[in-house]
Amino acid sequence: MGKRCHPGLTTARDLIIARLDTLRSLVPNVRAHDPDGIHDMRVASRRLRAVLREYRAFLPPKPRKLLQKRARLITRGLSAARELDVTLQRIAELRTEVPAPDHPALDDLTGQLKTERENENAATARSADTIESNAFGRAANALVENASAPKTCRISAARRSLRRHMRRLRARYRLWSRSQQDADLHTVRVALKTLRYACESYDSLYGDPMLKFIDKLKKVQTALGEWNDFRILRDYARKTNAPASPSMNNLYETLQRKVEHLQSEFASTAEDFFSKSTRNHFRELLHTPQTPCCDAQTATINKTP
Repeated sequence: MGKRCHPGLTTARDLIIARLDTLRSLVPNVRAHDPDGIHDMRVASRRLRAVLREYRAFLPPKPRKLLQKRARLITRGLSAARELDVTLQRIAELRTEVPAPDHPALDDLTGQLKTERENENAATARSADTIESNAFGRAANALVENASAPKTCRISAARRSLRRHMRRLRARYRLWSRSQQDADLHTVRVALKTLRYACESYDSLYGDPMLKFIDKLKKVQTALGEWNDFRILRDYARKTNAPASPSMNNLYETLQRKVEHLQSEFASTAEDFFSKSTRNHFRELLHTPQTPCCDAQTATINKTP
């Protein structure tokens, strides 16, 4: 292929600049310990990492790897705080569902988790520091300024990458279907996120069909996210330092039933997403880009699912 993918280069630069702008705009909210700001920055860091991965053919290796490493540190620095924020929110919601005699267990958990959450403020501040650091800014500037158009069209690259992400997701789903283990279902959740952020990196290429697919993916992800929230809360209840008590035992049993119910709901929701028809629809979507690119008319269409 003689042509270089200049449309893809423009998209890569635009996406990286937009992701960086989002991260920087969220720094004040994170420094204020705002739960929504922490969540939004964590998502923004994952979206930046996805663009760096998906458009790596356009990007100079050294600054890309440096920025990818820094973005990963931002994600990790926010992870524990986000998990605790969500868990405390779920505890607050449970007060209307759990009988009053079991509220002491909720109080014990709330006290312990608030202490843990305060201890994470330093980590969230470091994530904000990373974004405002000179090293981060230099790597970002070098990445954008030195990006170049490869000979491989982004349509071909997108098709290969998204098929690979979908295959991995389906493989992990099959593993969980056989094992029914929490650890395996968690890997499904991670693979769903990876596929979603990769799809978002190419939504301008595939247009409304991709946006509709992402909406479908989000529904499955949301169902699994709720399961994960209560799984984490259940595990906190199991390992709490509070003395064993009837209220804590009752709370644990309540959470275990809720986790099982949410897992069953996810299984029902997932049947359609992991069906053969959805698989075929996704394959067709990848072969029908809505936006022309450098070789949109000549790229070889690989029919392999």
